[in-house]
Formats: sequence, C-alpha cells, structure tokens
Amino acid sequence: MILVTAAAGGVGRQVVAELAKRGLAIRAFDINPKVGELKELGVAETMVGDGRLVKDVKKALDGCDKVLYIPPMFIYDEAEIAIGLLMKQ
Repeated sequence: MILVTAAAGGVGRQVVAELAKRGLAIRAFDINPKVGELKELGVAETMVGDGRLVKDVKKALDGCDKVLYIPPMFIYDEAEIAIGLLMKQ
C-alpha cells in the first residue's frame, strides 16, 4: 500500500487519480475531511489526520510499504512534518 500525503489538495488529487488508474493500492492522508471523496477515484483507503501528530502519522503509515510525500502548502512547519513522517518509517 502506498501512503499519499496531502492527498485532497490540487496536486494530491491528480496523483492519487493516476495511481488508482494504474491499479495501485493507495491510502490517501490529509487534514482536510474532503479526503474521503477520493474513494470515488478508486483510492483503497482514506484517512483524515494531522501530520504534526505522532499518533496520526503512525496510524497512516501502518501497513504501508511506500510513501509519496506531497508537502502541505502554506504552513510554517512543513519541514518538521516531513522529518516527522520520515522518522516514523
């Protein structure tokens, strides 16, 4: 399973749509509740969560063997989120 972060955003939505077309198992992760709408594109699982919270990141990563990290836009602590996600793998 591939975890895709910021999946409900403009870039994320396009990425998960393409991955789903290729038949890949995707878990879409985003703080935006609209991430649930991605099931219509063929996403296997969706999860609303905050990349700043260790418990959310651990839950998102559980069962995933790959991560496609799309950075969230316009937030001051994006680097810390990326480092936290990488350290939890």
